[in-house]
Amino acid sequence: MTRPSETPPVTQSTGLNTGRPIVTSSLLPRARRRKTYWKNLFVLSLAFFFVFTAYMSIQNLQSSLNTEEDLGVISLTIVYGSVVFSCIFIAPILIRKFGTKWTMAGSIVMYSVYTACNYYPTYGTLIPSSFLIGLAAAPLWTAQGTYLTTSAISLADLTNEVPETLLNRFNGIFFVIFQSNQVVGNLISSLVLQQTNETSPNNTDHCGRCSCNEASPNSTGDSRQPDKSLVNTLLTVYLVLGIIGLLLVVFFLDTLPTFQSSRMDRRECMQKWMETLGILRNPILVLLVPLMMYSGIEQAFVAGDFTKAYVTCAKGVEWVGYVMICYGGADAVSSYLLGRLEKYTGRLILFSLGGLVQMILIVTMYLWHPKADDDVWKFMLIAAGWGFGDAVWQTQICSIVGVLFPDKQESAFANFRLWQSLGFSVAFACSIPNNVYIYHKLFGFGGWLVMSMIAYYTVEIIVRRTKPGYFEVKVMEPDAIG
Repeated sequence: MTRPSETPPVTQSTGLNTGRPIVTSSLLPRARRRKTYWKNLFVLSLAFFFVFTAYMSIQNLQSSLNTEEDLGVISLTIVYGSVVFSCIFIAPILIRKFGTKWTMAGSIVMYSVYTACNYYPTYGTLIPSSFLIGLAAAPLWTAQGTYLTTSAISLADLTNEVPETLLNRFNGIFFVIFQSNQVVGNLISSLVLQQTNETSPNNTDHCGRCSCNEASPNSTGDSRQPDKSLVNTLLTVYLVLGIIGLLLVVFFLDTLPTFQSSRMDRRECMQKWMETLGILRNPILVLLVPLMMYSGIEQAFVAGDFTKAYVTCAKGVEWVGYVMICYGGADAVSSYLLGRLEKYTGRLILFSLGGLVQMILIVTMYLWHPKADDDVWKFMLIAAGWGFGDAVWQTQICSIVGVLFPDKQESAFANFRLWQSLGFSVAFACSIPNNVYIYHKLFGFGGWLVMSMIAYYTVEIIVRRTKPGYFEVKVMEPDAIG
């Protein structure tokens, strides 16, 4: 691997953006510089943990709590539909103008606004806030992917390590902390909502694969909805957690190096938009698009359909949190292990294992008809297996995008979140019509998974046959990203 003879200076921030970068990488001892990269990794991971402890828990409950006129599902559809627009027109511009740190800080504010609007969920409050959080999500995740990849490559250059190995380790650590939000957030929701008054079991004839939107009022049971005071208590806890995540980013996360002007004229804006769209001319990225979309579809299914049609329908909404704890726990642990295993197994084996596990679970959910007297461990086992598959997609897609497109990180990660969000939006939108059953969705995204894996294997064949150095990871120049 070719490396420059001298590491470019890296600027560090003292926490607040004073507008005056402090050059430290060439002045501080190597050990201290190395600790700075690790410190930023943990600060970033903890910030996302707190923010998404709130958001993901609310997302898991939307289809079960806000059932009137499908408000919860429509809200989630709008969230991820607006992300598609944001990925193309907003994310690259904000990162270029404000840098990764302040783009993430501003985006987190929108997540707190969305949490607050759930105190009074109506079309007048939840729909506009859903649109705002969708606009914020793409800049947030594009900035996160860029920040993490740039930090990992810079640290690899400092320590003479292989960038791909260190990037996998960074992604593994980030996602094990990040995915722990599912454990903590759902534990909080379960402890609060378990105070819901017990009622007789629901009619489970329409649970599982036979569930559809038309049957949901009878299958979920309005009598088992938690008290409004309990929901408000839950939202207050989540709002506080979101604010903590914002404070971590603002005061403790260093700013990545930037030497470019923050002013962007219309021509530069058009150039950034064209870069985001123009990267789709790369056949490698096009072949990864189905897998990117699937990573959104499978997350939407477990958050919207599995929690409602299987868990809430058969066991009650108070069990959603406990079941999703298994999903988040398996996701978090698997993320950490995958980050370390990749250098021994290679990403091909991990991708294949993730696809195999989720395909087995798709078949299982098609054959299984859940009932009120079923043991809870059955629901938890499916959730845990699904969490493992999700960990594969999240860690390995981030890694392969960072490795194959090191000089176009903003555009590549923006496209990843664009197609992933499109998958989210399509999956949630399919829950709105009355005549769409769960087995329709299982057939649909099961076939999409097969197509996605075929496209991914094609990518591996192309990469392995390409001349050496074509996909070589290059060290980022300091003015490459803000």
